[in-house]
This record gives sequence, structure tokens and C-alpha cells, in this order.
Amino acid sequence: MALKSVAQIQPLSTRLNRIRLERFADPTALGFANCITNGLVPQRNLNPNASNTTYTAGKAIVGGTLHTISAGTFPAQTSDATNHCWVDDTGAVAVGAAWPGTDHTKICDLVLVGTLPTYVNLGPVARDWKLGYDPLRQALVGQPAPTPGVTSTLYTRSSTTSTSYARGWGTLGYFGRLPLITSLSAYMSTCNVSGVDKCVTARIGFMETDWATWIEGAYVDITLTNGSGTKTGALATPWMPDLGRQYVFAYVLTEYGASYVETSDFRIYGVSQHLDYPCWIIDRTGGAGKKFYQGSWTTENFSPNYTMTGYDCEGLYSEVLSDALPEEPSTFQAALHARSRNLSTGLYSTPSPTTQPLKFEASLDGGAHWTRVSEAEDLSTIYGGTALRFRVFGSNNTADELELQDVGLSYEI
Repeated sequence: MALKSVAQIQPLSTRLNRIRLERFADPTALGFANCITNGLVPQRNLNPNASNTTYTAGKAIVGGTLHTISAGTFPAQTSDATNHCWVDDTGAVAVGAAWPGTDHTKICDLVLVGTLPTYVNLGPVARDWKLGYDPLRQALVGQPAPTPGVTSTLYTRSSTTSTSYARGWGTLGYFGRLPLITSLSAYMSTCNVSGVDKCVTARIGFMETDWATWIEGAYVDITLTNGSGTKTGALATPWMPDLGRQYVFAYVLTEYGASYVETSDFRIYGVSQHLDYPCWIIDRTGGAGKKFYQGSWTTENFSPNYTMTGYDCEGLYSEVLSDALPEEPSTFQAALHARSRNLSTGLYSTPSPTTQPLKFEASLDGGAHWTRVSEAEDLSTIYGGTALRFRVFGSNNTADELELQDVGLSYEI
């Protein structure tokens, strides 16, 4: 019986090939030689042009060397073209029509129409994210929050520039940081309730870029009240977004009575341009937002006025690419080696899931779709494929550090 059991054990080399372990140990490996570790978030002024497209201060590793970069303005850009923005091997910010052949770290893509930057890309093909990477400690480190436990405005634009009517409005955007969002607001010009015969309930929050699928945990339903002004809803629990992922931020009338009139009863304030915050960056593809009018989303040269409130956290993030697997796995299990470090005492403790949340995701189709993998729990429902990638996110709403030394992903074929 013992011999039979031993014969059934797979060879060590086979079992090791079914484990992906990232220790963040070598700053020249797996893309860590060229990455943004903090900040360098693109911003645009309220009436932007080619000379006032700015970026926040930050840090970047280029060719294994860490550079500290002050806030500044991107160099001159080409109109009506895609402008690649990067940090070169001297630590200077540069712009060009193509990525350079020498060592560099990608910041973003910007597209100008005339002198107006109408599109920003913070996706994985246009930005080298390794947020919080500390090459000395060989770990990802989420720094203490500026004001732990205190909510603040993460994004707002609430002037009464113009109004528009519809059943819903939305705009595209990216997150440049990893906040914990607690509540969302929209700024109404008109909201006719009239008992329950007109406007009843609206939903505000984040959708996928199909403009249809609401993201779990990232929206709230609001029972409407009559009149103009701010309509606010609190999320059930704070929500942490993904970096490098494009979202639709939308406000939609979801329940209404028989007397509701689309051309008068639900009207929102908006603006033609937005002031960008380091947290939320409006990607006005084509120079417009959208509104849901007469049963479909239509392009509108107008973006709604929203406010995001939450904890302005420092975060950590890494995405790891793997070679193609020999065949599609059937089961996944994740492991994270993370700890919280008290800066006063130097003592370590277990991270809090509410104030120092971490999430781990895996993809089998090269990053097109991601599935959450809970630590020490088997996961068999994942998009199919053999192009394995995995990533980890973390936010830190404490006065301590959140330190992640390594992550592991095992799988069965």
C-alpha cells in the first residue's frame, strides 16, 4: 500500500512547474528594471492645451536605477496624434511618436485634438505599473495614508455650466491611485418625484466599458427626492478599484413611474471639460461623454458632474506575466505573504482586511478577463485559456506600512 501511494506522487519538477512564485527579490527581473513605483499621474487643467498637460511628482525605476521626479509639464506634443510619454534612462520625462529602443519607463499615452488632450491611456500597454516597489526591501510597500481613517473628496466637478436631460449619463476614466471609495454623488438640475409616479430610484457607480454591466460592490441605489441639488449614496463597504483598468462612471435612473417624461423630469448639471484629480482621470474618448436617451447610449459633448468621496490611500500593485501553460488548468489557489509594520515600534502584525485590503486576481487569456482568487481557497471558475497572468492590489488606510514580500499561485492541470 505504501509503495502504491509513493508511485502516485507526481515528480517534484512537475509539481514545481505548477507553482508561480513572485518574491520581488530582483529589481532587474520581470519588468522591475523599468517601472513606476509612485505617482507620475497625468493631469489636465480645466481648459487644457498642449502646454498645460501636467503630471504629479513620483518615482520611477529605469534600467534598475531609482529616480525621484518632481511634478511638471509634459514636453511639447504633436496635435491630432498619439503621444507616448515616458521617463528616460537619465530620469527625465520625454514625449515621442514611438517608444524608445533604450531603457525607459512608460507613463501614459495622450492624444491631442488640436491643442486639447481628449484621451489618456493608463492601460498596461501604456504604463509600467509597479506601485510601491521598494528595491532595498525587495517588497511592495503601501505607505501610510495621508490622513488615516478620514474621508476626503477624491474627485469633484460641480459647477452649473450646462444641463442635459436623459435617463442616465456616464463618462470613461482611469484611476491613478488606489483609494477606498465610500460614497458617490451626482449634481442634479431637476428631479421630479411626484410621489412614485415619476423619478423613483437611480443608480450611481461604476460599469464595465460595455456600458451595461455594473461592477459588484462599486455602485449604490439611491431613493430619489424631489428638487435640484446633490443626490448622494453610500456604498455598503469601501470599494477599491483596479489600476490600469478603464471604467464607466455612470448615473442612471433605474426606476420611474408612468408619468415620467424623459425630456424634462431628470436633468443633470455637467461641463464640457473636467479638472482632473490624481485619483480619477477622465478619458474623454472623442472629446465626449455619453447619455442614455430613448433606449440607448449616445455620444454627448458633455460630461456629468460627479463627486467621489473616500479614503485617499497609498497603495501597492504588481502584475506578473507567465509563459504559456502546456494546457488549461482546472484549479487555482493563491498565497500572499503580507504584513503590517508599525513605524513607531517597528513591530509587525497581520494586515486588517478592512483598512489594509489586498486582492489577488488571475487571468488565463492574457489579461482580457480577470477572476478574483481568494487566498487558500480553490477556484475552478475562471475564463479559459493558457496565457497565465496574475496581479495583486492593496490599499492602506492606516498609519502603518502595508508590506508584501511575495505572492504565489499554484494550479492543477
